[in-house]
Amino acid sequence: MMRDFEDYLMEKHAEQYIGTKDCMIDDFNKWVQDLGFDELIEYGNTFVAQIKSEILEKVDECETIEVAGLNTLILKSQVKKVIEEI
Repeated sequence: MMRDFEDYLMEKHAEQYIGTKDCMIDDFNKWVQDLGFDELIEYGNTFVAQIKSEILEKVDECETIEVAGLNTLILKSQVKKVIEEI
């Protein structure tokens, strides 16, 4: 399921959060502000790897791929190559 990075961070915060639901958003904001540079990069790399995996899985499910509503079809192998290079 595609989601944005903020949603991903909210999931990571929720995994370690102990407290009431009422305070969770405030605690999330503090948690994000307190993340170190290396931690943020690590979360970002993990998030990108998950998104790439989800995209490649979707590509495998397709018979053909239509680009931007055009009648241009591209090979799955080309899409996979581009995604893996990201």
